[in-house]
Amino acid sequence: MKILKKIGGICLMIAAIILSFAVAATSFKTTFDCIREIKKNTAEGIGYTLGSLLMIVLIIFLIRFMFKKSLKLIKGQTQPEDSIDEIGV
Repeated sequence: MKILKKIGGICLMIAAIILSFAVAATSFKTTFDCIREIKKNTAEGIGYTLGSLLMIVLIIFLIRFMFKKSLKLIKGQTQPEDSIDEIGV
């Protein structure tokens, strides 16, 4: 079971890395598109900009969660064993 958790953690880490590279690559294009839309001074431009920024922030939180979860799976926390001597102390 431990090996499956490590394999799952590694797969999750790889997916998070690929997703982070994709977000980094598209965020520059999105930033320039937002600047172009803002210059038009329309409600559509403001909505496009706010929606784009919100989605980038949500994806960054998703990537952060994926990294944390994958590190937790890879480390494989050991559970402490209860012993009879510790009961009643």
